[in-house]
Amino acid sequence: MAGSILETTNQHFLSALVKLSEEQEIHVSEDVFSHTGMKLIARGTQVSKCLYERIVNHKLLRPLELSLSVSDGALPDYSSMGEHLFDEMPNLKQIADWKYGRVTPVGMLKELKFPRQAHPVLALAERRTTCSLKVDVLVTLLAMGIANAYRYNDAKLMAQVATAAMLHDVGELYINPAVVAQHESAEPLGVAAGTRPIRSLPPRLPAKSSAWIRRSSVGVLEHHETLDGAGYPPRLAQ
Repeated sequence: MAGSILETTNQHFLSALVKLSEEQEIHVSEDVFSHTGMKLIARGTQVSKCLYERIVNHKLLRPLELSLSVSDGALPDYSSMGEHLFDEMPNLKQIADWKYGRVTPVGMLKELKFPRQAHPVLALAERRTTCSLKVDVLVTLLAMGIANAYRYNDAKLMAQVATAAMLHDVGELYINPAVVAQHESAEPLGVAAGTRPIRSLPPRLPAKSSAWIRRSSVGVLEHHETLDGAGYPPRLAQ
């Protein structure tokens, strides 16, 4: 068996997971082992506070994120939020109103596809605060609008932009909520942590999914970079 991808299971991610389990059923989709091969959680176990207590101090053979299952209904309705934002912010259409054949911004939000292994993380990410879904969809619409302004007239490329934008702050799940609330001090750490659940997906996914992982990871990692190199984390410059 391969070595562990992650260090000790992140307690903040676990706390968010347990909180979500109080309103929606989440199951372990495969046996969970420690990095030494000890079986910690059996396949089919329903996530609860007991799971937190069982694995919080263990290093796992595989990231817990890959061993969870949520129903399709757990995923947010991105397109409905997009429609709401267009109604709430009329000026948004000046930036984010485009069309490639039959593909529109709201249509792109509706058709966004993520590997099933990413669904639990997505369900958690959009519930991390009361406005997370709204912010993430707004950022995605703006990112697609900027891509369109640069005449990236390619629906596949637009889907990649949308995917990375929707995931841009997922790293907040791995940070103490009290630190996240400070915002500025949390951002560099959150940017780096945001690539972790993406890079933790299985290495033997189909080629399309592998490309999704690579491009999304870069987008998340570099979304606070600036043209003059004053951004972070690596302070890239054009």
